[in-house]
Amino acid sequence: MNILPKMLFLFQTIPILRSPQLFKNWNKDLAKFIWQGKKPRIKLLNLTDEKKRGGFGLPDLKLYYEASTMVWIKDWANLKKTKILTLEGFDLRGGWHSYLWYDRKRIEKGFGNHFIRSALIKTWEKYKNRMYQKTPLWVSPLEAIQRRELAWEKWPTETSRRNWLIYNDIISKREGKWTLKSQEEMKKIDQEISWFQYFQIKEYFNQDNRIGFEENETTWDRIMKSDKKIISKLYNKLLEWSTSTEGVKDCMKIV
Repeated sequence: MNILPKMLFLFQTIPILRSPQLFKNWNKDLAKFIWQGKKPRIKLLNLTDEKKRGGFGLPDLKLYYEASTMVWIKDWANLKKTKILTLEGFDLRGGWHSYLWYDRKRIEKGFGNHFIRSALIKTWEKYKNRMYQKTPLWVSPLEAIQRRELAWEKWPTETSRRNWLIYNDIISKREGKWTLKSQEEMKKIDQEISWFQYFQIKEYFNQDNRIGFEENETTWDRIMKSDKKIISKLYNKLLEWSTSTEGVKDCMKIV
């Protein structure tokens, strides 16, 4: 389908399609082309479903748009592309994780005034609860609280996480209970950690520990570790969720 690469370029470059009406119009145009102006004989949901489930593999443009926007969200989560994050969050008061996980945008209305940020966070909130029922281990409470004040010269990479205290580094499970490492243990990761910052982390830990922490690797965890075919992986997962209520009959399967 020659149209899909062009649409993906559009979605990745300008991810600000807020109204679902545009996708409805595109679906009508696709239906007219597929059925040559006649009444559709197959539901769009079945057309876009996977072939192994009896579908026809027709691209769902709305899901491809959402998958493209989630790539931007990935940068907010892993905090690697510092120049882009600085440009996108020049007017933010807190860290990115405070908006992704702690719903800071509800009290800081300025976050949604940026038309790109507001469109991206809308997609994230749509699928957030499907991806995580508990607190993810990639969340950094310290980054969420005071990223602007820390002024780190260099953010850590995937292999070097100095100064970046995420839950995966500062908590452990003992006898079925999650425990927070001591300040001395955290200093081995970040020598600049102060007693005040430690108590801030502890306060967030007590709050997050009430709902627990995600132990199993989720789809989003794998996406954060991957750098190849991210849109395809996200699209396949979103398609699985969107068609999960549709029954599959043996006669529909394509062998």
